[in-house]
Amino acid sequence: MAIDLNLSAYANATKYYDLKKAFARKEERTIESQEKAIKSTEKRTMAALKEVATISSIKKARKVFAFL
Repeated sequence: MAIDLNLSAYANATKYYDLKKAFARKEERTIESQEKAIKSTEKRTMAALKEVATISSIKKARKVFAFL
């Protein structure tokens, strides 16, 4: 970003400081939402794995009878 020559040095510094704070807050929110998404995905994956394990154990428990 270019420095605005119509503003004073203090105004330019304030403007860039405010932008830096806004970007820092945005980064924090992005990281928080990323962590929430990862936890949610892990939770869904674990639930799916438990379901698959249950289904496979049911299939193993059944005996196949062949009537000839």
